[in-house]
Amino acid sequence: MLSSTTRRSRFKRGMLQKSKPSLQRGFSLFEVAIVLVIVAILFTAVGVPLASQVQARRSEETRKLLEEVKDALLGFAVANGRFPCPAIATSVGQESFCPTGS
Repeated sequence: MLSSTTRRSRFKRGMLQKSKPSLQRGFSLFEVAIVLVIVAILFTAVGVPLASQVQARRSEETRKLLEEVKDALLGFAVANGRFPCPAIATSVGQESFCPTGS
């Protein structure tokens, strides 16, 4: 059996160990906010040039498409001696021939 002095010293040691501050196991709100600001800056730094590249690519694709349309219209004009007339709403996709002279 343990003496009362031994029990008291063990009790005191246990209490002292429990009263010590534990190691920090998380991040403070300030640290999380700083990380979020840094991540936002990095996304902005990468996103702006990427968006301009996407816009430039779309512009180039549109330019190529318009060039193809121009070539198709010129080919139609060479083959038929005229440009196609625009369709009207009731033509269901069929060409509505323009009167001559217009």
